[in-house]
Amino acid sequence: MPILVLILATAMHGVDIFTEYEISLEQLIAFDVFLAPFGLGGLVRAAHKTYVAGKTATSEISPEDTLKLKEILNKIK
Repeated sequence: MPILVLILATAMHGVDIFTEYEISLEQLIAFDVFLAPFGLGGLVRAAHKTYVAGKTATSEISPEDTLKLKEILNKIK
């Protein structure tokens, strides 16, 4: 089960990063209600908690690192 949590959290990060679409709590609840009869509701909640924790950690990047990342992205373009 922990592997499935990590896979779902990674999928949520992929959607967030590549499409700039953020998964809201209301969408998570709707998805949770759909999967609850199959016993996967808690799995989705745990994945979302992991996703939010990872997103919070990445939002604490120092300004110097942000500038370095922007320079690298500009070189790629």
